[in-house]
Amino acid sequence: MEVALEAGAEDIVTGADAYEITTPVSALEPVREALSARGIAVQHAEATKISSVLVPIGEKEAGSVLRLVSVLEELDDVQQVYANFDLSDEVLAKLSH
Repeated sequence: MEVALEAGAEDIVTGADAYEITTPVSALEPVREALSARGIAVQHAEATKISSVLVPIGEKEAGSVLRLVSVLEELDDVQQVYANFDLSDEVLAKLSH
């Protein structure tokens, strides 16, 4: 993925079947074009904000926050829901039981 970094990408996260590449807005198109030029398919590209501050939430608040996000996502007038909470794996595991 050096081609993405050379074109201006800031970060690359390797997933099971795809890469998630983070770029400044100004580098979105150059990175996408560089990947396409190398024959690397781009499944999805969008400009979005990423929070610089994550708010940790505990088990007590987690259920309420997740229900709120779920309700907001189900509203017809809502197109996207963004949140900056940080839910630990331990709390998530407790909630899924």
